[in-house]
Amino acid sequence: MNRRMSMLCLILVAAAGMLFATSAPAAEVDFDIANHGVWYATGFPISSYPVFEVYTIDEVAPNPFGITRMRVYLKANYVTREIWDGRDIYLTDDGDALFTRFKGHLAYADVPQTLTQEFVGGTGIFAGVRGTATHVCYPEFTSPVHGPKTCESHGTLLLADLKSKMVPMVSTEGDLVSLEVQHVETEAWGLPPLPFLAQKVAHIGEGDHLGLYGNSECRLLDLNSMGFFGFFTRTAAGGDTMHGYYEGSLSPPGGDPQAVDMQVWITGGTGRFVNASGKQTGAGLWWSDGREEITLEGAISSVGSSKK
Repeated sequence: MNRRMSMLCLILVAAAGMLFATSAPAAEVDFDIANHGVWYATGFPISSYPVFEVYTIDEVAPNPFGITRMRVYLKANYVTREIWDGRDIYLTDDGDALFTRFKGHLAYADVPQTLTQEFVGGTGIFAGVRGTATHVCYPEFTSPVHGPKTCESHGTLLLADLKSKMVPMVSTEGDLVSLEVQHVETEAWGLPPLPFLAQKVAHIGEGDHLGLYGNSECRLLDLNSMGFFGFFTRTAAGGDTMHGYYEGSLSPPGGDPQAVDMQVWITGGTGRFVNASGKQTGAGLWWSDGREEITLEGAISSVGSSKK
């Protein structure tokens, strides 16, 4: 509650300063975030050279937004150093999510990495958010595929204060299209194996507001805790997309199938789902070969009718 009050005060101060100067519909606030965590690279150099993927698990320093943790996914080329698919999610303890995309180039060892984040949506206080930030990271290379990092972001958020009616949303997923699996490998460098499994999976789903859709996911599974997190894109038959983030857990360890409990944050999209915002919770079954039987229930902002 204190974090929400702090956020409300921050928005009111920004809005008051703009009241007589402009009629802009968004409140502009500073975004200054420090985070630290661990990065894991997969698919390199075992099978996908020169393309590999990186997942990071971060904690976030205290800030006015109440953000406490961050998860990152990126796809890059080791030779050219180009990052062409980068996604960040910032999460609060109150359950709100802030979504960003980024591109750029990987830094070499002992060189700070500077990227530009583009804020493209979220949930709760971050619904419809826009803005940019400069993100500077200092990665350490415990091995070529694993190590700690510290980062800072400095920029501006435009908080849209969207006024959208929330409507129910139910969807089911499970018909498998494809599955790719990679372990986070460290044995080649004489280091103990890491308990992480990276998966890229595609399913067919069906749900309210989307109809029959394709769901493409990239996720990281911790084989010790059986917790997982990932990013998704749902594509409707007409080509409109819905994107977001999900996390959850599996039980029991080693079972097949395993029971799955998860949460999904809908943070935006294209076409009818521009500025979409919502959240679902789900449960069902998850097989090791990629098949799923999951029902997700929740709510989404009234599709195609977001108002500022």
